[in-house]
Amino acid sequence: MNYALNIVPEDFQDIARAAKRAWGSDTSENASWTSEQPESGQALVTALLVQDGYGGVVKEAIVNGASHYWNEVDGVTVDLTRSQFPKPLFVEDETECAPESLLARPAVAERYASLKNRVII
Repeated sequence: MNYALNIVPEDFQDIARAAKRAWGSDTSENASWTSEQPESGQALVTALLVQDGYGGVVKEAIVNGASHYWNEVDGVTVDLTRSQFPKPLFVEDETECAPESLLARPAVAERYASLKNRVII
């Protein structure tokens, strides 16, 4: 996996801008979310948003000690929230996730619904 800051291929620029405008404290899993680092705690709901719109798979790994999510779409890595992590990145235990199991968690489903309702591309 390429561990550049963010991986936003050209075809995903619109959704990246729309997600960034829609992120808020109610869509973040971090209670300490701030607008200075809007991507903080947004990885899971953003990965679900990308998967819902573009297909592919949702990936999860432990990055610098925290759970992180991103997408693989047609062999392309798409990670709209990677910049929340300082470098160097330490990545462990990469796996593929089923969106249905992630959305079965009520808090995740609620945060995802809030994000999806605000995203306008």
